[in-house]
Amino acid sequence: MNRKMVGLILAFALATFGTFALAAYVRGAEDRALAGQELVEVIIVDDDIAAGSTAEDVARGVITDEIPDTAVPDDFVVDLSEIEGLVAAVDLVPGEILIPGRFESPTAFDRDQTRVIDVPPGLQEVTLTLDPNRAVGGNLVPGDTVGVFLSFEPFELTGTIDIDNGAALTFDEIYFGTTDDPVLVRDTDGDGVLDAAAEETAESERQLSTPNTTHLTLHKVLVTNIQLEQLPETIDEDDDRVTSSTTLAPTGNLLVTLALDGPDAERLIFGTEFGFVYLSAEPDEAVEGGTRIQTRGSVYLEEFGAL
Repeated sequence: MNRKMVGLILAFALATFGTFALAAYVRGAEDRALAGQELVEVIIVDDDIAAGSTAEDVARGVITDEIPDTAVPDDFVVDLSEIEGLVAAVDLVPGEILIPGRFESPTAFDRDQTRVIDVPPGLQEVTLTLDPNRAVGGNLVPGDTVGVFLSFEPFELTGTIDIDNGAALTFDEIYFGTTDDPVLVRDTDGDGVLDAAAEETAESERQLSTPNTTHLTLHKVLVTNIQLEQLPETIDEDDDRVTSSTTLAPTGNLLVTLALDGPDAERLIFGTEFGFVYLSAEPDEAVEGGTRIQTRGSVYLEEFGAL
């Protein structure tokens, strides 16, 4: 055997020995690192899993392994039966531990995938922050149409009032002018002069305010986007109050984006800045007529036979 062959054999033997020695060292290091730590069995993603995959699809792309308890998240999937009936909410990548927060119902997933729709030509989008109870309990989805209620607290009727961007009228002209409403009439004899009694109280009445008002102001407004500040909490199925029709509501505010023309956008923003906004689900077949500006007095009119 020549010297060259002997050298190759020795080199191979040394490489093999070094590999085994390194592997033994690594195993020893791992054992030393894990000494005194409890191992927990977890389910780990072993292959790419696309968003929308069912529990059956997920089962084909995961493995079970044991890792130190210090590396385990607070909440993780112990058994695949926990995600039965759910789908992956996002893409899952190899190496990550399955956690419940990465899964949701097929309905919620479909809703997430269709959150944004195209804005019709000529309209602009306005986003509102609303509590779920002011937005149909959070059950709105892009493509729905809504009615917009605007409510206002009293505004002081002082100084001058600009009506429809026209001439500025004084308080006396607005409130004490001739009118068919007997509540507002102050010139009862028609001579163009305020009655004496009215003159005596005019100054104090200049400090009057508008009443609290509510009105269904905008109709069939298109919802183009819904964003949830916080996801719904998990339903406790052992609760006797839970039925097959029970649904979850968001636990935080909603960002509701609406598509409107310019004038309606102005009205909505004014209502948001200086009043309160309430949305109703208003499909195409909903009746728009029969509404009026409601005040504390008008809500009782029908009850007392005035309507």
